[in-house]
Amino acid sequence: MANIIKHESRFIIPEPYLSFVNSIIQLTRDKFSSIIPANSKLYRARINSIDFENRDNEKLPLPPEQMGAPPSHIATPGRINPEGIPYLYCAGEVDTAGSELRPWKGAFLTIADILIDCDLPVVDLTIDCNDSDSALMLFFDDFTDMFSTQWPPESKLNFLVTQFFSEHFKSVGFRGIKYKSDFNLGGNNYALFFKEDYTIDKTYVVETNELSYFFFNKDETV
Repeated sequence: MANIIKHESRFIIPEPYLSFVNSIIQLTRDKFSSIIPANSKLYRARINSIDFENRDNEKLPLPPEQMGAPPSHIATPGRINPEGIPYLYCAGEVDTAGSELRPWKGAFLTIADILIDCDLPVVDLTIDCNDSDSALMLFFDDFTDMFSTQWPPESKLNFLVTQFFSEHFKSVGFRGIKYKSDFNLGGNNYALFFKEDYTIDKTYVVETNELSYFFFNKDETV
């Protein structure tokens, strides 16, 4: 399925793949959806620009109007959004919002509080399902990982798959997607489709304090 979208047919999906897409959409509606309650708070982060002439300026927060999704004419493609269609990427925790930017130690980040204005039905790819008997569920395990994995630039075509399904989720009434963070264990990310669903409240600055990386040798045998 992924190869079809990446290398053969991107906008019109033939059978039997179209039926498979519809099965994924139905499975998502049945088992992998949740509600973000009204008045919930999420977080969005941006790294402040370095100011070599006056480093104190790096400690000033960006205003709320600069913390939203980018204008459509400059919206670059991401894991959820196609080029030219901006979504708001945010997180359930401040640490997750900051970690997703991969800042350096000592970097100053502006954090924006994102207030949810109404109950939002979202695709929830953080839900664990124990129904491993279904071949569709076995596929879904890899499917959810695709939304969280940070791909290198050479593998950017993988985003076409998550963009494709995200547009289908949007078309059946979901207002966003919740998925696991690949940079903050236990943290969750969100992509919100519609700017009328949230309000960007106050902004403030945090400083990057500690960084952790873990490496292992895949060639080692136990």
